Amino acid sequence: MVDVLLPYVTAMINTSLREGLLKKPGLDAEEVKNDRPVSNLTFVSKLVDRVVSSRLVSYLTTHGQMPQL
Repeated sequence: MVDVLLPYVTAMINTSLREGLLKKPGLDAEEVKNDRPVSNLTFVSKLVDRVVSSRLVSYLTTHGQMPQL
């Protein structure tokens, strides 16, 4: 089942990261007030959150920018 859904979920997450989650098409993506609250999309928001977190940590680590605790 995962093998079937994975390409669709991956495409959805990548599109979300690329285009954002605007409330309505045509709104200015630079205005924060035009973004859809992530809490409306519980399952998807958790996936996007994990993907973004993983990518950010990887990027910061690779470029020596990860804070040392």
